[in-house]
Amino acid sequence: MSESPRGSTEDRQKTDDQSDVERTLGALGQVVASLAHDLNNRFQAILMQTDLLQQKVGLPPVVSLRSKEIAEQARQGSELLVRILEFSRKWVSDRREVDLTSLVKRFCNSLKGSTSGNIRLVMMPENPGECKVLADAGQIDKMLENLVKNATEAMPDGGELKISLSSVVTGPERQAKNPQMPEGDWIRLRVADTGMGISAEKLPYIFEPFAKYKDRGEGLGLGLAEVRGIAEQHGGNVSVESEVSGGTRFDIFLPRMEATQRRVGSEELTPPGPGAEGATILVAEDDPVILSIMADGLGTRGYRVIQAANGREAINYYDRMGKDIQLVITDVVMPGIGGLEVLKQIREKNPAAKVMLMSGYAGVQDQHLQADWYVEWLEKPFDLETLMNAVKKALSGDQ
Repeated sequence: MSESPRGSTEDRQKTDDQSDVERTLGALGQVVASLAHDLNNRFQAILMQTDLLQQKVGLPPVVSLRSKEIAEQARQGSELLVRILEFSRKWVSDRREVDLTSLVKRFCNSLKGSTSGNIRLVMMPENPGECKVLADAGQIDKMLENLVKNATEAMPDGGELKISLSSVVTGPERQAKNPQMPEGDWIRLRVADTGMGISAEKLPYIFEPFAKYKDRGEGLGLGLAEVRGIAEQHGGNVSVESEVSGGTRFDIFLPRMEATQRRVGSEELTPPGPGAEGATILVAEDDPVILSIMADGLGTRGYRVIQAANGREAINYYDRMGKDIQLVITDVVMPGIGGLEVLKQIREKNPAAKVMLMSGYAGVQDQHLQADWYVEWLEKPFDLETLMNAVKKALSGDQ
């Protein structure tokens, strides 16, 4: 028996509806991912504050009970965040070497015939050299799809869509203009259109979920939020320039693989000179509340703590006091110079340096990092005992 036209139409509608749901969940997951770092920092502060409170002598029983309940709520909140990320298939789960030149060429070939006939597609390599990054190719494709969709919607009467790759080397001057880009080698993926553009009033909102520059009925309003989430999860960032009737240009910056993958030291890690008691620890964390709490917590166990508010401060402290520092603890995601760059520069200065990494991106330990690059990885939020156990293990050389 042949399938009725009505049944076929209903099946297609169900398939389309399911696809819409999956796209929505995926986009929401990327939005949650971009917020996960800040959310887990808040949970981190709550957990360690309550731990320090529990150490107070003579604490009234009711206060002790309430602080334990607060800590438990923070742990449950973090677990719920992980579940949301897992459910929406958020994380970059398959990072491997990706040649962006080949990926972009393949993507552009797939667009032929799918874009409007009055939109001219141009791919401009701009002599980028070797464009290899550590990435999830499917996520990069999704990012391109969102940007191209955004561009074609901006050109209802036709125009030109350019996709290009180029190499960018950041130095102090460029970093001053964009503090989110540490010094180093980057690949810039640019998607530019000649469409209607975005006004200066609406431009600040475009990366927000259900962006305010979208008219009702124009998509989900999650596409650009998802683009930013994917870029940040890959250790990069995104910038945009636009003017009304003058088109829009999105630049995605991803760290070149050689800059992030390069082995920074091959010597065996050696035990610290003094014992764990009284050891000096350098902590780099851009959240001042967490930095202060970690310093207080480590101080209660007899450690000497040097506090660095960012990656640049951490490197400067190590340059001056490295011979007296037995352990470095650094957040991975910080403005300017991030934790991976701190790790790289410190290990270049001292291949035997012990560096512990911590991150608020729930469940997203950088899979391309080799185990002997760092001595411990802490996923926020963690309590005081977890921190102390990790520090003790790192200083003892028991990896």
